[in-house]
Amino acid sequence: MKTDYLSSQQATAQVFIMAFRILPQAVKNQVVLSMMSDKRLREDFTDLAIAQERAEEPCRPFRKFLSEAKRKHKL
Repeated sequence: MKTDYLSSQQATAQVFIMAFRILPQAVKNQVVLSMMSDKRLREDFTDLAIAQERAEEPCRPFRKFLSEAKRKHKL
């Protein structure tokens, strides 16, 4: 029988999510508004959303990207 264990980070995240879900809606709204008013947190959320959205895209080496961008005069 295979048992899946959460990493410490995953377990901590699950605890925070569970706590957030049981908050009254007004408190949830305030938490989100507070987080979004912090520029660095807002940028982190944006970066994470973009990374998740693009996770299925094919990967390529950075040097190949640079050479392609230079050829297309984007750099």
